[in-house]
Amino acid sequence: MNGFEINYDEWFFNPFAYSSYSSDFDDTEWLSDWQSPDWPQITLFGMESSQEAFAWYHEQRIWESQRDFKPIYEASLLLIAVRFMAFVGTVIKSGKLAKPIPVLATAHDFYESIARYEPNVAANRHTDKRKGRNKKRRRQ
Repeated sequence: MNGFEINYDEWFFNPFAYSSYSSDFDDTEWLSDWQSPDWPQITLFGMESSQEAFAWYHEQRIWESQRDFKPIYEASLLLIAVRFMAFVGTVIKSGKLAKPIPVLATAHDFYESIARYEPNVAANRHTDKRKGRNKKRRRQ
C-alpha cells in the first residue's frame, strides 16, 4: 500500500512479482528487488473517512497543537496497514489464485509488518502423528 499517511488524497496499492521467494520471515532484504514490470495501481475505496482524518491531521498540523494526539495517530497508522493486509487475505480466500503462489502484503514504511499468505500445500497431505511422517491423502 502506498504511503497513505501523507498521500491521503488517494490510497492505492501496486501488485508486483519476484522470480524467487524466501519463506524465512527474518529475511526481508530481497523484497526491495522485484523483477516484474510495473502493473497498474489499484485504488482502494471505502475508507474515505479515515483519509479525511489523515488530511485534517496533516493539513491542520495537529501534531504541533495537540501533542496528546500522537499516540492515537501512531495507532491509527498501524490499524490502517493491518486493515489493508487483512483485505488482501480476504480477497485471496474469496477465490482461487491462477497459480498457487505466496502473496505478501504490507504498506510503505511498514516493512517490519508483512502479512504472508502462502498457498495451502498441505491440503492434500496430513501428518501421521504416530510416526511423524507426511502421507498423501487418498482422493475419495
